[in-house]
Amino acid sequence: MNGLQSSRENSRSIAEMTRVPQSYPSASSRSHFTGVALGMVAIGFFARLYLAATTYLNPDEAQIYFLSNQASLASVYQANLTTAHPPLFAALLYYWRFLGNSELVLRLPSVLAGTLFCWIGFKWLGRITNRTAALVGLIFFSFSPALISLSAEIRQYALLLFFIALSFYALERAVQESSAGMMLVFSLSLCFAILTHYSALLFACVVGAYAIIRLYDSRATVRVIAPWVIGQAVAAAVFAFLYRSHLLRLKRIAEVTGFFQGSGQNALNVLLRETFRLFHYLFSQPVIGGLMLLLYVLGLIGLLRQQTVPEHSRPNPRHLAFLLAFPFLVSWTAQLFRTYPFDGTRHSVFLAAFVIAGASLGLARWPASSNWKKPLLAASAMAVCYLAPVPLGASFKPPNQKQSFMAGAVKFLGESAAPGAVVILDNQTSFPFRYYFCRGSVAEFSMSARPFADFGCGRYRVSATGPRMWMFTPENLSAAIQHATAAYGLKPGSSIWIFQTGWNVDTQPLLWPKLKELGCPAVHSFGKNIVVCQLPVS
Repeated sequence: MNGLQSSRENSRSIAEMTRVPQSYPSASSRSHFTGVALGMVAIGFFARLYLAATTYLNPDEAQIYFLSNQASLASVYQANLTTAHPPLFAALLYYWRFLGNSELVLRLPSVLAGTLFCWIGFKWLGRITNRTAALVGLIFFSFSPALISLSAEIRQYALLLFFIALSFYALERAVQESSAGMMLVFSLSLCFAILTHYSALLFACVVGAYAIIRLYDSRATVRVIAPWVIGQAVAAAVFAFLYRSHLLRLKRIAEVTGFFQGSGQNALNVLLRETFRLFHYLFSQPVIGGLMLLLYVLGLIGLLRQQTVPEHSRPNPRHLAFLLAFPFLVSWTAQLFRTYPFDGTRHSVFLAAFVIAGASLGLARWPASSNWKKPLLAASAMAVCYLAPVPLGASFKPPNQKQSFMAGAVKFLGESAAPGAVVILDNQTSFPFRYYFCRGSVAEFSMSARPFADFGCGRYRVSATGPRMWMFTPENLSAAIQHATAAYGLKPGSSIWIFQTGWNVDTQPLLWPKLKELGCPAVHSFGKNIVVCQLPVS
């Protein structure tokens, strides 16, 4: 009898040892899961591609194009010193523009980087959490309205997010696989992130602290620690170079106070308000933004309460909670000490990886009879963002940024203004105008803030205002007209043209009566963000 019982126990033990755990799905299940994930990435890619192909350049995009449209790489570097960004993206665009200078071609680096960010972020989440959280995160990565918009523009942010995701993914693989090669990839990605955008310095503080925890917790060998130490030294050297060659000059000349939120307001209220605004910005919908904030908090609480020991080499839940919460602490501190602005805009978009990771964990922990219900809920939330959008702050809404509107404005001016006509532009309009009327020209960049710049652009003579007159208002328009009249020696009875495009053009209702008061027979608008008008010179 005892022998039979012993035999049964042994058989049970062998069965338990050989049973495939639920955490290891079958090959067909893995194939189906991967197919769904690739489908999400493909849809996100085409959404970015469509937006990049059908909208005209906003002022920032056009300026970045002209930063790269210089005679040499050295000239690109010198021009970039006048901006608040490191030089890597402008240098990349310097070579990329040889493939073409249409809106779509120039935006392709961002489209590709933004798409790769989604996939690598998904792979990173799969290594530190579970399949459900990874798929939910992929849906948020792929369809966040803000991330799609930034990935369809000539900006640094998509490339920054790509390097952030690659840094995380490479770090986890380096620790889990004891791979010196992956640690090298991590270090290179971190350096490239710093060279792409200055918010990466905050990311470097976060990932540096987290890497120390991971290396210590996993009892990493010298094989992994050595390249990490060398990489940190190189990253510090890169930052030191940027600080001495760029940031010090910028600090002496630029007026940075206006970049910080809530001057003279209660600091706690400002931080709480801007934290909510960040979630609102990422999802272009205050209700969904609030829901994501709640899911993010629930995700952190779930990690802190988790008692189970993670699988071999995976991060400890509390260490993961530190990783997702610490970036906000660093950003809040930077805001309080006036080091880097924290607000609900693209300036803080590096936090998107942490926000989405936390919200994905929060939703993945929601009890449901089927794990597929959670990705469906995530997709439903993203659908609401597009069905009832409430974008935050000044923005180009895609319906008003159609290329057909800019084409119509260019055609109208070409048919209405004779060769040699004088066109006045506000500061934000100057670069889009250059792009659509003389994109092959080389723009001059200077740290000195001249009140006006006069130059030829195609068939027109142009007078553009300096940075202190960012956009035309009823109060400053007359000064711009007077300068152009004097600069080009215009006689009474001749005409001067106003071409205006950019943010907040549609929020200046008092400007139109001012234009008519100055003699404009008709204000021609193309969408809500382009205005063209002819004025007589008195």
